[in-house]
Amino acid sequence: MKLILASKSPRRVELLKNAGYDFEVMPSLYDEAFDESLHVSDLVMRHAEKKALDVAEKLNNEKFNLPYTKYHIPNTFILGVDTVGYIN
Repeated sequence: MKLILASKSPRRVELLKNAGYDFEVMPSLYDEAFDESLHVSDLVMRHAEKKALDVAEKLNNEKFNLPYTKYHIPNTFILGVDTVGYIN
């Protein structure tokens, strides 16, 4: 199984390396626009999902040329992560 981090965050790379994971970094180009209509927990979930889906679509188009299925790239796990600072 291949692990892909959909982020170029140096801290996330460091955390995964320190945890012993073998992975590839493929940053997402998803625009993390702030949506005030969403609760902060929903916002970070949306951003993380959209980053992973962006990378999945990129992989599909570049390497597999499969009919795009929202959550399926063969033998690959794509990790999308987001962090937001929140007060109150």
